[in-house]
Amino acid sequence: MNFLKRFIQIFAAFLVIVAVLVYSFKTPIARFVSRKIIDKVEKRFNIKLTINKLNVKGLRTISISELLVKSKFGSQVLKANNIEVKLAFKELLSLKVNPTYFAFDSLKVSTQNISQIFQQKTSITNISNTSQAETPNKGGFNVSATSKIFRALLGVSTANYNLKNILVVHTDSLQQLKITSPSIRSYNGNLVAEVLVSEDSLTYKYNISGTTNKQNGSLSVNIHHPTGQQVKIPVFEKLLGLTSSFEILKLSFYTKHITNDSIYFSGSSSIKKLFVNHQYLSESEILIDSGEFHFGLAIANSLIKLDTISFVKINKLKFPFSMAIAYDTSYKASIAGSTGNIDAKNLFQSLPKGLLSTLEGIMIDGQVRFDLQSEIDFSQPDSLQFFASLTPIDFRIISYGNTNFNLLNDTLVHTVYVNDTLNKDICLKPESKYFKPIDSISPHLKNAVIVAEDGGFYHHKGFDAEGFRYALAQNIKQKRMARGGSTITMQLVKNLYLNQSKNLIRKAEESLIVWLIETQRIVEKNRILEIYLNIIEWGPCINGATEASEFYFNEEPDMLKLNEAIFLASIIPKPNLFYQSFDSVGNLKPFMADYYNFVAGKMLEREMITQGDFDSLVPNVKLKGRVNEYLLQLNSDSIRQDSVLYNF
Repeated sequence: MNFLKRFIQIFAAFLVIVAVLVYSFKTPIARFVSRKIIDKVEKRFNIKLTINKLNVKGLRTISISELLVKSKFGSQVLKANNIEVKLAFKELLSLKVNPTYFAFDSLKVSTQNISQIFQQKTSITNISNTSQAETPNKGGFNVSATSKIFRALLGVSTANYNLKNILVVHTDSLQQLKITSPSIRSYNGNLVAEVLVSEDSLTYKYNISGTTNKQNGSLSVNIHHPTGQQVKIPVFEKLLGLTSSFEILKLSFYTKHITNDSIYFSGSSSIKKLFVNHQYLSESEILIDSGEFHFGLAIANSLIKLDTISFVKINKLKFPFSMAIAYDTSYKASIAGSTGNIDAKNLFQSLPKGLLSTLEGIMIDGQVRFDLQSEIDFSQPDSLQFFASLTPIDFRIISYGNTNFNLLNDTLVHTVYVNDTLNKDICLKPESKYFKPIDSISPHLKNAVIVAEDGGFYHHKGFDAEGFRYALAQNIKQKRMARGGSTITMQLVKNLYLNQSKNLIRKAEESLIVWLIETQRIVEKNRILEIYLNIIEWGPCINGATEASEFYFNEEPDMLKLNEAIFLASIIPKPNLFYQSFDSVGNLKPFMADYYNFVAGKMLEREMITQGDFDSLVPNVKLKGRVNEYLLQLNSDSIRQDSVLYNF
């Protein structure tokens, strides 16, 4: 017993001596440790890192008079003055660094050399890993590194801090951007900041407020203008051509689980009065009165998943969904979602105001349900599965708005524009010279166009899910927009009611009009095909089957032969480039034989032609109409630069 008592006394005395020595030499020890860290950082990033006047106050407060980072070329990247950091005492005992407070009097960052630092780092890494070049990439996700970043961000976000006089400067060939803040403060979980962003000659103000909670790892931030005005989102306009602004933005994150193997956190964001303008979205500015995004995100070594609590809400329209990206031997992705039965008014009223002019003012009743499901293995694009459906439930149109689609069943005048200039009016009535009823058009042309453009025309309701799935798979294979997946009804609606701009709003309007026409049976299928064949573009200012038959073959459309019909079907996607299908002596190029075999083969399968028709088909045509004059003029004007002359 005396021995044990004596041992405890000696051990306690030893701890006291160690504590005294550590306290006495705390600053030299801290400087020694910092020197080791500096050497490691400088070697890794090929930079010069300088720390001046590092001191330790008390047991856990570190002060630095100046921290300076320079690139390998000597250019200043970062400079901070009068830094003070307080560390959590409990974590410090276990040799962990967890700041509970940090502050500085000024911070200046120049981004111009940061990219060079990381480029140099990448170059060094590549050289050092040359011997491992033959090691296969196992894929997957680096959860361990991600979890470290999350822990560091959470540690910083939940600390108290007082940051003053911040300046971040970015200059490149596109713009000069300055971000300044007189102060960013957080005390006991309450964040307050004022930020000014100067983009070229314009300056935008942002007030930021929020809360943090260390116990549940949460962070909430509100961003708005000091006087309630619209807040512009910088950078995107110069980089992406996207102009946008909002009234107030709210962001919230809740961390529920972080380990080296997995991460799970949930979050939400909401935005008020979002204005967006981009050529790929719409020709006009888009206004979303309110938007929300809620999510639960799980990250593991082989999986990133937005779980079933996730949803997007635009105005009154809410779409719950789940999405996942997984890695086994290759990357796989999936998405699934459903609105459930919703009031149809919510769908139409939630669309951006003033943009869907064709549908504006329409009155509807009933419910609709939208379902989406898709998955793909990117190593096998043909494995793509796709299902999308907008289902009407006791749905009806009470009255039309700007456009009465019932007029499609009556006399119709279609105005054709070329480069935004009026070219002609096509009057769809029996007395018109260039209008032909469906029964006065060659069955070969009708069938070839259906097979080539929309094989399921008579079976789907305006949207061909299988055709769209195939187009998506081909686009993924070729890594470009090789196919569009539009049906005949979609093409007709685009020509009759919409301009030729390719953007998401126009596509959404097109899809809704098609859905209304087909599901409400406003127009019968034969009438849709009849209008389509009488207005579709078939060459330079050539519209409709009558004008096309005359232009290419000097014939009436009911007299077209099988080979002529297949040729006309082949040029619908690019009618003004029809001449590229011919060689220098006026014969169709060899690749057209495959097209002829495909279309004729499908026509044979569907009993649209006989076996004799298929066997006797020659993949060539003789151009006999006004097209020859056009081609001679094309060559004489030297429009084509490949020195090809046509001898027709």
